[in-house]
Amino acid sequence: MGSPGNQSRLVLLLFAGACSFDPASVSGLPADQTGDGPAADSASGPDGPRPVDGAPRPDGLPGFGGPIMVIDTGFTDDDPSLTGDELEVFFGSDAGLGTDEDIWTAHRDRVDAAFGTPVEINPLATDLEDTTMKVSADGLTMVFTRVEAANNPDLFLATRPARTSEWSAAVALTELNTDDSEWSPFLLADGRTLLFCSNRLGDEEIFAATRASASAPFGQPVQLTGLGTSDHECDPMMPSPDLIFFVRQYAANLGDSDIFMARRLSGWEFGEVVRLDELATPSQDRDPWVSADLSRIWFASDRGGAYDVFMATR
Repeated sequence: MGSPGNQSRLVLLLFAGACSFDPASVSGLPADQTGDGPAADSASGPDGPRPVDGAPRPDGLPGFGGPIMVIDTGFTDDDPSLTGDELEVFFGSDAGLGTDEDIWTAHRDRVDAAFGTPVEINPLATDLEDTTMKVSADGLTMVFTRVEAANNPDLFLATRPARTSEWSAAVALTELNTDDSEWSPFLLADGRTLLFCSNRLGDEEIFAATRASASAPFGQPVQLTGLGTSDHECDPMMPSPDLIFFVRQYAANLGDSDIFMARRLSGWEFGEVVRLDELATPSQDRDPWVSADLSRIWFASDRGGAYDVFMATR
């Protein structure tokens, strides 16, 4: 665990994220990133101009409002995800005793209440990097990446029989892992479809794999070619079967990544890819998690200098 001061700060910000307050009062959130949100980064990527504000949105909804910081331990905090009822939040942090990232969680009794004190999930903690985690909508499955060897991050899965139970020991998804890197798994609500990204083809691309049942191994993954570019695509998540959110990191500037979305047409074909301009900055904006009703997005950003977790609503 971090120092008592860091723990207190985290509880305060989690509380603030559940209530109405002035974002400018949160320590670490620059004043120019409050109100109507940060100014969009208008640079062009190597594949042409980025979508401009006002471009048609695949979700058919208005943009998100200005993001507010909701998790800041004073250490690196990223990879947020929530259960479908939004009563449990999970995130990655290196706020513990070691220097590696582990999986943390906090709980609340209702969606308009504050989260309690976050705790590290000891059954999943190791002296390795446990990162890019996502919890399933029912809260019974956790998928994440564990970095067991240099430059060889692999996908792991853990389960629990009930929300009040401890997590099982994590098992490697050997049918999907390679000698290259696998990151950012996301299990769809059907429990049978897994998205993840991998650099097995060179730069990072997004893949999907399916299985016959929750206890069966995953089949051969397929690349989602409609989302791929000469940049790096990762951090996929689908709040519904027909809409995907993901991150594009620009090859021309690896210090800049933005959140994009696209509508699924049929199979693994997608329509136009559109950037969420209202959340874009010249920094790293990544790890999106979007509520099933599409009204809230949680994501990680280093716009304040270090990675913290932000939330925006509409």
